[in-house]
Amino acid sequence: MISAFQKKRNQPGTGFLTSSQASTLMEAAASSIRRFDENQKRIAEKLEEGAKSKSASIGPLTKSVIIAPPMNTPTTDDNRLIEQKSSTVYKVSGLPSCGSAFNYSLRIYRTKLSVNVGNEWHVMQADASGHFISGRFVSAESRRTFSISGTMASRTFTVENLDLFCTWTGKF
Repeated sequence: MISAFQKKRNQPGTGFLTSSQASTLMEAAASSIRRFDENQKRIAEKLEEGAKSKSASIGPLTKSVIIAPPMNTPTTDDNRLIEQKSSTVYKVSGLPSCGSAFNYSLRIYRTKLSVNVGNEWHVMQADASGHFISGRFVSAESRRTFSISGTMASRTFTVENLDLFCTWTGKF
């Protein structure tokens, strides 16, 4: 990924960022994240407007009706997407050659988290106490071994590169 970034800017593809390249990359990422967040906000506003106009067109009800869910059906949908966002993780330990920060796309559900690493989504189911872990996986893009873990309650997650002994942490 870093080599592609460097080659796109007609620089040698070393795979390691200089401080000026890291700054350029973070600035580019910040504007992309800002656009994504603005897009998500516009979508949420349109959904709210649609819901308001739908309820206004129904008019006042003359009777109260309570519809109960069918028996033996859970009242919450664990597979319903709650939030989709981008989150930055910052290096907390590792070799100097490890990047200082990375952005990940996340899909947040009630009892699981899905993280996009190297254009692959990794889904982690939370246990009863809200902890999740991906186990070891190899990114097809970097061919490095990773592990992701975290907690739904504190909305924190840790990404570990098990080949380079680097650890990053962030919030979602």
